[in-house]
Order: sequence, then structure tokens, then C-alpha cells
Amino acid sequence: ETWYTTISATFAWTPPSDVIDVRGGLDALPNSVPNDIYGTELKTKTVNIPSDGIYYFHLQYKNALGWGAITHYPVKLDTVRPETLSIKLLGDKEKLRALPSFNINAKDRTSGIASFGMKLDYEDVVSIAPQGDDTIYTISGIAPGKHTLIVRALDKAGNATMDSIDFDIIPLEKPIITSYKDTLNEGDVIELVGKTKYASSTVEVVYIDEQNNEYKDTTGTNYNGDFKMTYLPHLKAGIYQMKARVIDNSDGAQSYYTD
Repeated sequence: ETWYTTISATFAWTPPSDVIDVRGGLDALPNSVPNDIYGTELKTKTVNIPSDGIYYFHLQYKNALGWGAITHYPVKLDTVRPETLSIKLLGDKEKLRALPSFNINAKDRTSGIASFGMKLDYEDVVSIAPQGDDTIYTISGIAPGKHTLIVRALDKAGNATMDSIDFDIIPLEKPIITSYKDTLNEGDVIELVGKTKYASSTVEVVYIDEQNNEYKDTTGTNYNGDFKMTYLPHLKAGIYQMKARVIDNSDGAQSYYTD
């Protein structure tokens, strides 16, 4: 059931030893009786497909008892990329803070759509099969800020059409660190106290050393959005930067990191 993009097709056969004649032919009918006489010396035949669509190569052997059963080989040609591709952002784009969903619609009248390849900010993320006329694609765990979704619609012959859509993810408000020590001895416990506007969420704190190595820890907020973190790091003496962000557990919405 393979679709092809080349207009030339070559068929090969090996007739049994008792065959005294061979005939074949190409047309758009699935059960035709071939008329072209090939003889027994010809073992391959190259034909040009007239246009996009489904054609059939018919082959028939003759022995002393007469002409035998006809074999029909389908040949599927699609040289044209999908005719249409549209991407629509669902929901209110002014309130989009997480889980952006897109309605993707593509049409290919010859072979049909095989898959949609997705790129988020020019990085490959996933390839999905179409879900009928409209395919819904939702992105989880996406950071706040400006993004570009690129969709590559691939038909069953490998022809492709591409389109893209830009969208913004609105950030949550950053957490506020209200208490911490900025000078510690090696091996000391790091204690942080802070607050957010988001109850029952996750706060991620990142410590960055002078070689840009990152050490992460997380804690949860209480029903008021407050949090307290005790970190027992195996950090060597040195200067570290610290940043934090909050992640809403309900939908994965995120803030930017603190400065």
C-alpha cells in the first residue's frame, strides 16, 4: 500500500519454466485483462504513470493449457504536497498561561495526510497521526514567554507542507524570597522562607556555582502560598547565585525565575 512520488515504475518477474508467453499492461482499472504481449525473453518492464492517482500493472502467463490467472499490482502516485494546512490557537490568547491547544487541519486529496511533525521554537518535539478532519495538539510543561509552533504536514507519499504560528504564554508572578542567609559556612543547612500568590504549588530553587553547575531543589506552598525550604547541599566553598520560580500544580503554569 505504499505511495510513490516518482512517475516511473519498474516491474520484474520470473515466469515458471512451462510458460510460453507473457502479457501485461498498465491502466487505472483494478481487474483489467492485459493486452501487451511481452514474450518469454522480457523479464522487466518500466512504465510511466500518467498522473497522480492509483493505477494497476497487470501480468499474465500462458502455458500449454492457455492463459492463466492475472496478477494485479497496485501503483500509487502522489507528486503534490498537501494542498492546505491551517493552525489555530484555541481559547483566549490574552489569558493563555499554560497548556496551549491548537486545532490543526490539512487536506491532501490524493494520498491523504500521514502525520504532523511538530517543532516548538525550532526544536523537534513529536510526530502525531491525524485525528480526522481536525487534529487537536496540546503542549504541556511550556515556559512563559514568546513561542513558535511549526507544523509539517506529511502525506502518505512523503510530500510535505509547512506552516507556523506564534503565541505568548503569560507568566505567573515570581515568588518572593523573604528570608535567607547570604553567607554560610561549607556544610551549613540552607534555609529559605518565601511567599507566592499560588496555593498548593511547587517552588523550584536553583543554586548556580562559579562554573555554571546547577543544583536544584523543590518544595510546596501551603494554602496561603507561603513556603519554607531546608536544603542540605553538598556544596563546596564558593560564590553561588540563587534563583527561584513557582509552578502551578494544576496546569503546569510557571513564573519566570527571580533575578
